[in-house]
Amino acid sequence: MTRWHYFDREHVDPDDDILHNAIEAELVPRSCRLGGPMLQRFLELGEDPCGFCPCDRDVCGGRPLKAEINVKLARDLLSAHEIDELAAEHRRMLRAVRTEQLNEILKSKIDG
Repeated sequence: MTRWHYFDREHVDPDDDILHNAIEAELVPRSCRLGGPMLQRFLELGEDPCGFCPCDRDVCGGRPLKAEINVKLARDLLSAHEIDELAAEHRRMLRAVRTEQLNEILKSKIDG
């Protein structure tokens, strides 16, 4: 059964042809966790799926998040509840990256 995403699963569904075709075409990394329907929509709109995906990059190997989520695009793809969840996860991930960068700067100043 094709799903919107596989963030909560170790393996993607073998019958998710859209995802498997995108992987073979090297549009997404081999360990991508987006489901075919969402992936297809991003591609139809000419967007990089990785730019909006909240999956842990250590799991999927995806490209970096965009700095901002395109709200119109998100509304075209998701329900209001899903948009809120995605935006919150996006903010958490950006905060974590910024915190890690600040910690590295501080460490270099202390060690420096």
